[in-house]
Amino acid sequence: MGVLLVVGFIVVIATVISRVSQSGEKNTASGATTAPLAVETLIPTGTQIRSLQLNGNNLVVHITPKSGEGGVIIIYDIKKGREHARFTLKPR
Repeated sequence: MGVLLVVGFIVVIATVISRVSQSGEKNTASGATTAPLAVETLIPTGTQIRSLQLNGNNLVVHITPKSGEGGVIIIYDIKKGREHARFTLKPR
C-alpha cells in the first residue's frame, strides 16, 4: 500500500512539472516576453540611405555618399538583432 502512495505521488509531481514547463514554452513562443528589436549602426557623415528592403528575416540597407559613387550594402538579421553581412561598393 505504501508503494502505491509513493508511485502516485511521483506521478502527480511529474505531471505538474510537465504542465508548468509546457506553459512556459508557450509564453516564450508567442513572443510575450520579448522586447522590440533595437540595432544601432554608425553612418559616416555625408552619406544617405538610398533604400531599405525587407527580405524574410533580413533587412537590406543601401547607403551611398552624396556624390552617388560607391557605397555600402548592409544586411541585418532581424531575428538575431545583428549585422549579417556588409558589402562595399567601389566605383571603377
